[in-house]
Amino acid sequence: MTRSIRALGAILAALALAVTVGGSAGAAADRRAGDLPASISLPDGFRPEGIATGTGPFAFISSMADGSIYRADLRTGRGAIISRGPGTPSLGMKLDSRGRLFVAGGTGGDARVIDSRTGRVLASYRLVTGPAFVNDVILTRNAAWFTDSTNPVLYKLPLRGGRLPATAVRIPLTGNLEYGDGFNANGITPTPDGRGLIVVQSNTGGLFRVDPSGATRRVDLHGESLREGDGLLLRGRHDADPGHAVRCRRHPPALTCVRTARDPPAAPARAWSR
Repeated sequence: MTRSIRALGAILAALALAVTVGGSAGAAADRRAGDLPASISLPDGFRPEGIATGTGPFAFISSMADGSIYRADLRTGRGAIISRGPGTPSLGMKLDSRGRLFVAGGTGGDARVIDSRTGRVLASYRLVTGPAFVNDVILTRNAAWFTDSTNPVLYKLPLRGGRLPATAVRIPLTGNLEYGDGFNANGITPTPDGRGLIVVQSNTGGLFRVDPSGATRRVDLHGESLREGDGLLLRGRHDADPGHAVRCRRHPPALTCVRTARDPPAAPARAWSR
C-alpha cells in the first residue's frame, strides 16, 4: 500500500471527501451547510497511508510515520488518534464485521488487530525477522491474508469461528510469481468464489491468482501492465483464472479489466496504480 494516498484520493472523491495533512487534528472540516465535510485534517507529520471503512460513519487512517491509527467521523470531519503506533509503519488495513481492524506493519515485519471502538490492541503477530515490508491485507470468510513486498510469502491468520489465532501461518509463494528488486507482491483481494486470491506485483506490473497453498498463476492482461499497482478492488463477479483472458482499459488512476466476450458478462475489477 505504499504511497496509496493517490488511490485514497480517488476513492474518497466518491464520498465527497478529501484528506489533508498538516492541519489541526480534530478541527472542524471545511464544509458547506448540509454537506459532508470536504476535507479532514490529520496531525502534522502523520504521513497517511491505508484507509478502512465499515458499516459505521467512520474512516480509519494509518500512519507511515509511527503506525498510529486515526479515526475520523465522516459526518463531521472531526477525529482523533485512537491507537498509538509502535514506532514502525502501519500500511494496509481491513475492518471486519466485529469491529476489529487488521493492520499490516510494513518494515516492522508484524501485524496487529485493533479494537476499532477503543483502540486497544487485541493481538500482535511477529510475522518475520529481518528485512520485510508487510504491505496489504484482505479478509476472506475464514482468514486474514497479508502480503510481503520483500519476502515471497503470504501470512495467514486463520479465523476459525471468528477467533483470533495464537500465531500466523507462513505460506511460501511458488509458481509464476517470482520476486525481484523493488516492491513485489502488494495489493490483494479474494476471488469471487472464495477459492483463491488475486495479487498485484508492483515492480513487474503482473497480476496473479494465488491458491491457498501459495501456488501462483499469471493472469493474462493482453499486453497491459499494472506496474506500480497498489491496492486492488474487486467489484461484482470477475474470473481471474489464467484460463480466461481479460480486456483492460485505462481510466486514470485505475485500470479496469473485464473478461473477454466469449465468457458470460461480468462486472469489472479495478486495480489502483500510484
